[in-house]
Amino acid sequence: MSQVTNSRSLVRFHKYADRGLRLFCFPYAGGSAATFREWFKALDAHVDVVAVEYPGRGGRRRETLLKRVADIVDTVAPDIDAQIDRPFALFGHSMGGLVVYELLQRLVQRGVQPACVFMSGCRPPLIKRSEKNLYQLPDTEFIEELRKFNGTPEALLGDPELMSLAMPILRADFEAVATYPQGGEAKMSCPVFAYGGMNDDNVTLEELEGWRDLTRAQCTVRVFPGDHFFLHSEGMTLLRVLLRDIVSCI
Repeated sequence: MSQVTNSRSLVRFHKYADRGLRLFCFPYAGGSAATFREWFKALDAHVDVVAVEYPGRGGRRRETLLKRVADIVDTVAPDIDAQIDRPFALFGHSMGGLVVYELLQRLVQRGVQPACVFMSGCRPPLIKRSEKNLYQLPDTEFIEELRKFNGTPEALLGDPELMSLAMPILRADFEAVATYPQGGEAKMSCPVFAYGGMNDDNVTLEELEGWRDLTRAQCTVRVFPGDHFFLHSEGMTLLRVLLRDIVSCI
């Protein structure tokens, strides 16, 4: 692994090379930069893959967990600003999509635009959330809700010792999602690709279509086999489509 110079927030899992477009990848709730460890193998010839590490996990595990999306962006934005020296794109899955949207609002205010944006498994903030605040549930109920998402390995869910380490991260991230302001008045001016799983009970196709209302440019909705974590179950297919969509934006 090669850490981006002078950065706590950005990680490369490949030897740096002077590629064309830089892709910043934002993980889902409970995830880390390691989510994107293998992506460079599929995108290596065309894209400089840079994974974002939130506080409280991975190489930042000793830092305080943050419970608001805006606070997360505060910690990663300066490091990303230092790496925007070429065309770039942003990919965020689930909670990562909200982090991307919050970051975009700040970039646009400074006249900075990505080549394109990928909102994966994430409903736009203008759509009202109806689910209960999962982060407030007792441990047993919270774990059962996590099982429904099918993104946390059973070996982890069934191990009390490991869950005692993972639980604070998951609760903080779920709180960040639950407390993110609804509305979404800021519109993007770059192409948006909204990816979703056809069997995702958490984010529906209709909700993905809502991203069209948040960009003045084209919005393309793509649906993959699988549930909310199709980026794992359909990883190679997703990366092939992602590469094709990135190339179309360059």
